[in-house]
Amino acid sequence: MTFAPVDLQTPWLLYWAAAVAAVVGVSLALAGRWRERDHRRRQAAAGSHVVMRVLENTRLQRRVGYGALVLALALAVWGAVAHVQGFDALRGNVRQKYGAEVEDVRQSGSGVTVDLVHPDGTREEDQYMAVEQDGEPVYGAELVESPPIGG
Repeated sequence: MTFAPVDLQTPWLLYWAAAVAAVVGVSLALAGRWRERDHRRRQAAAGSHVVMRVLENTRLQRRVGYGALVLALALAVWGAVAHVQGFDALRGNVRQKYGAEVEDVRQSGSGVTVDLVHPDGTREEDQYMAVEQDGEPVYGAELVESPPIGG
């Protein structure tokens, strides 16, 4: 049997990268805005004109921050799409191997906890299912079976 590849780790890496990019983006945007206001306030208090170089620098800082926020959004969307694709591939692999439908998927580490509905209508709830490198789903008694020695 040939199984579709199931990737459960990449979406979480993308979510973490999105979170880091969001923190960087918000920090840069807020710091740029604060610097601009502070510069304008100090220059007004001193009775002098604002330094355009400082204002251009703060604008650049804010633009980089906004760019990081756009990157964070793109990474989060990419992660969500990869997450849905991974679970869809898992559902297809389970259907192919066991003939069962997956109703609920909860990820737990490199495996998942699923609720299965078999063709005869029987339900198995909260079944831990591991996913092999080739995408093959394994659960139940198959999890504890040891592979043959030497091959």
